[in-house]
Amino acid sequence: MLKQYRSLIVFGAIIVVLLLVWIGSAVIPGLGNSGETTTTTTAAAIDPLFKTDMTGIQYLEVVNATDTFKLIPENVTDKDGKVVQIWSVEGKEDYPFSSSTLESLAKVAGNVYASKEIATGVTDLAPYGLDKPSATLRVFLKDGASHEIKFGNEIPSGYYDYATLDNSGRVCTVASSTGDRVRVKLMDLLDKAKVVGLDPNGLTSLVFERPKDELKLVSTVKLIGEAGSGSEYLDFSIQEPVRRNGSSEGLTKLVSEPTALAVVSFIELDPVDLAQYGLDKPQYSFTLTTEEKTVQLKIGNKADSANYYAMSDQLPAVFTVAASTFTSVDMKVTEMMDRFVCLESIWEVSKIEADILGTKFVTEIEMTKDQRADDDGVVFTIDGENARIFSEKDKSLYSIFYQRLIGILIEGLDTAAQPVNTRDVRLVFHIKADEENNVPAYTKIIEFAKRDDYTYYVFTDGVYGGYFVDGEKAFTSDRTDNEGILVAYKMIRYAMEHAVDGIFNTQEGYQLD
Repeated sequence: MLKQYRSLIVFGAIIVVLLLVWIGSAVIPGLGNSGETTTTTTAAAIDPLFKTDMTGIQYLEVVNATDTFKLIPENVTDKDGKVVQIWSVEGKEDYPFSSSTLESLAKVAGNVYASKEIATGVTDLAPYGLDKPSATLRVFLKDGASHEIKFGNEIPSGYYDYATLDNSGRVCTVASSTGDRVRVKLMDLLDKAKVVGLDPNGLTSLVFERPKDELKLVSTVKLIGEAGSGSEYLDFSIQEPVRRNGSSEGLTKLVSEPTALAVVSFIELDPVDLAQYGLDKPQYSFTLTTEEKTVQLKIGNKADSANYYAMSDQLPAVFTVAASTFTSVDMKVTEMMDRFVCLESIWEVSKIEADILGTKFVTEIEMTKDQRADDDGVVFTIDGENARIFSEKDKSLYSIFYQRLIGILIEGLDTAAQPVNTRDVRLVFHIKADEENNVPAYTKIIEFAKRDDYTYYVFTDGVYGGYFVDGEKAFTSDRTDNEGILVAYKMIRYAMEHAVDGIFNTQEGYQLD
C-alpha cells in the first residue's frame, strides 16, 4: 500500500511541473506559440545573429542611453611586421582610450553569437524591449552595405539579453556581457592606467599644493641606488617654502599615493563646470615630473564618505578615487622635511663653540668614522678638560651630550617673517676637511633669535631659514632622555666632576642647580 501512495505522489508532482511549464509558455516571450515561427534548434546549430569579416568594416556606430559615437578602424604594422587593426573614436583620436577596450567593443560586430533563437517573423518587438533598444550597434561595410544590431531587455532568468538584426523579425538571446559592451559609456573607454602613468622611481621633481594652509612645496627628486635592489631610496631637496633636505620617508609616501591611485569610476567626460566637483579650487594638487613627461593631478571635494572627485591633465574626465588612497595629503609640512637644524656626524666635527643663553663652552673632538667612543685614541674635551666619560653600563655620556647638541628640531615655519638676528643662542661647528671629495675645512654657524616667549628663529651662516624652534625643547628642557642643550651641558659637567677613573654612576643621579 505504501508503494502505491509513493507512485501516486510522484505522478502528481510530474503533472504539477508540466502545468507550470505550460503556464510559463503563455507569459514568457518566445516560450509559447505566439503565432510566430519558433525553433528548438540546439545551441551548436544556431546561426549567429550577425557575423562579418572585421577587415570589411568601414566604421561602426554605437548608440546607447548615454552616448552616440563612431569607431574607425586603421590597419597598422606592429614591431613584428604583422598588420593589425586598431580602433579610434571619431573626433577624439587624441583621447587616451584603452586600445584593448575599443577592440573588445569593435569585435562584437565580428560575431554576435546567439545562445538561443527565441522566435522568427516577429513584428511586435515591444515584449522584448527591442522597440526601444537599450543599445544599438550599426555596422557599415566597405561594400556599401549596413546592418543594425539591437539589444533589448534581459530575459527573466537573467544573464542573457534579447537581440535582433535589422528588420529580420528574428529574435535571439545573446550573452548580457555582449550587450553591456555596446551599452558602455564613452568615458568608460578611457584607459585608467593613463590617469597618472608614472613610476615614482623616475621622478625628477614634485610640486604639492594645499590651499587650506597655503602650502606650496617644491622639491627636486632623485633615485639613490638601483631600482629593485631593496636598498634604493628617493632623495628630496626642498626648494619651497624653505630650502631644506626633504624627509625621504614622508615625501616618498606622499608621491607614492598619486602614482599608485586606481580610478573607482569615471563621472563626466569633458566637464564644463568643475566647481560642482571642487576641482576649480582643488583641496590638493600634485605636479609630478619625470624626464619623459609632467602630470598634474587635482583632488577636489568628497564625492561620498569613501571617495574624492579628481582630475588628471592626462585625460579629459572627472573621476573618483578612494579617499583611503590619500593618507599623507594632510601631513604636517615639518614632517615633509629634515627637521634637524644642525645634524652633523660626530667624526666630521673637530670643535663646537657654544653660547647658550649666556652659558658658554667649547668642546673638541678627535675621532674617525671607523672609531667608537671607547676606542683608544678618541678624544672628547669640554673647555680643555677630559669629557670621555662612561656610565656604569659602559655607555658614552659624551655621545649623549653630543646628540643633544645636534638634536634640535624645527617646530614650524614662518616664511613671511623678516627677523633681526639677535644671536640669543649661538653654535659654531668646525667641520673637518673632506680629503676624499676635496672639500676644505669650514665652519657652520647656527644662531637663534627670540621670536616670542616660547620660540626662536633660526639663522644658518647669518641667513634666516624660514623656520623656528621650540626654545624649551631645544635649550632648557629637563625631561629625561629629552634634555635641552643647557641641561645636557650641566649633566656632562657634573659627570666629569664626579667620575671615578672615567666612570660616572648615573644611578646616583645628577645634582644640578
